[in-house]
Amino acid sequence: MKETHFAIRNNPNGQELWRSISGNFQRFPEIINEFVDDALSNFRATRTDQRRVEIRLRQWEEFVDVSVVDTGTGIRDIHAALTLGSRSGSETALNEHGMGLKHALASACEDGSWSIQTRTPEDNAQDQHLVVRGPYHLGDDPMTGCYLSGRGILMGPTGTAVSFTCTRDFFATIRPAGDRTDKPFEALVDILLEELGHTYAPILDDGEMEVAVVVGDQVYPVEPVFPYWELNSIHDILPTDLDLGGGPVRVRCCWGLIRPDKDNHLYYRGNMESSGVEIRCNGRLMERGLDKRIWSKQLHPSRNHFLMVVELTADQPGALPSTRPTKTGFRDGDPRLEKLFAWLRANITPIAPQESVEKRLTRALAEQKQAESDVLRVALEEKTYCSLDLRVKMDLFVSRRDQTEVYESKKGPSKALDLYQLKMYWDGCAVDGRPLNRGILVARSHPREVQNLVSALNDSYRDPTGQPYHLSLLTWAEAGINPKAV
Repeated sequence: MKETHFAIRNNPNGQELWRSISGNFQRFPEIINEFVDDALSNFRATRTDQRRVEIRLRQWEEFVDVSVVDTGTGIRDIHAALTLGSRSGSETALNEHGMGLKHALASACEDGSWSIQTRTPEDNAQDQHLVVRGPYHLGDDPMTGCYLSGRGILMGPTGTAVSFTCTRDFFATIRPAGDRTDKPFEALVDILLEELGHTYAPILDDGEMEVAVVVGDQVYPVEPVFPYWELNSIHDILPTDLDLGGGPVRVRCCWGLIRPDKDNHLYYRGNMESSGVEIRCNGRLMERGLDKRIWSKQLHPSRNHFLMVVELTADQPGALPSTRPTKTGFRDGDPRLEKLFAWLRANITPIAPQESVEKRLTRALAEQKQAESDVLRVALEEKTYCSLDLRVKMDLFVSRRDQTEVYESKKGPSKALDLYQLKMYWDGCAVDGRPLNRGILVARSHPREVQNLVSALNDSYRDPTGQPYHLSLLTWAEAGINPKAV
């Protein structure tokens, strides 16, 4: 049979294609970052003197109007900018995919309620600006652009403004992952400021770009968000030139322990979500939480204060590891990324787990007890309930010539649960056949409910052998130990 060939009619429908690429950005800040990236790319490529980006917000009913306005030199090729996958208008590595603007707009407003205003130096000479409005179209029903007089909503003689309307629910994805509480608009704006300050921290700090969030008449400058390092804990490697496979890359690393910043909503809080390794490319954050991918093991809770910052700088776009289309991380399996990880493994060893404040306090208490003349033995984390093979660890066990004691330690104010933990130590020792004479709960302070509970346990309850409890409360100040000094 003779082969018969025919043309495949696969020209996409513009609006269907637009809907199909929506949803790639999961959170509102990721979309804003994409538009800020475009502005930063233009600033770097054209070396313009005016380098400001404003994120303008207006809440109404269940929606939020958003405009990201910059003072760059405008979009010279609007056709390339709105062509899916086109890189002909690319200015720096921040435009690496040719999809960012379209992906971001489609994710922000699937219904097509977006517009772009842009004004180049040539437009400025003619006192006009170009406007393109959604929805997205292709082929026989193309989108159209039109020139209008003046600057539109732009700040300066040239620049670009990307505007869209999103739902209040999507705007609320600014919240930390897993947080489903209903936050007021002002609180969400505050989190957005932190997101931007963290993503572009070195760029903002160097004055390479100014960013502000504008709500009505209020202008909120974005300040860089940096970690607070513990003194004498910082290690670093001098800037090192590497070739990861695509050209020269300068690598700079610093790592150490940070002081938790509880004023932050998301970053450098000294917890597992905000610790570990973060990598920046030319100042812009690309991915964080990379410990397992580098060292094949997750960050241990005892290293919640550990942070390593890796800064990659390169002029050639192909020199850096490739990123995901949303620029929320690196592509798995990229040989340049694997070569970087191998270099990090060879040159950096994560800091050993840090002993918790409570353990350091308990150790100081143990040393104090060891120095007392009638003490025979002091044991940290000695096991109890051994007869039942439960092996619960007690904070501190002290044996004297005529009595035995057990301690439960808390760095902050005590709670009722802490007292029941101490009671469990007592019961375990009773079951194991080594009865205690005293159980002491040590904390910074003891609220009234804990004081009432200890009296009730001593007066009305018995241990598994029928003996009364002798539980008491002690503060670190009474013990002569300063929690801030350990």
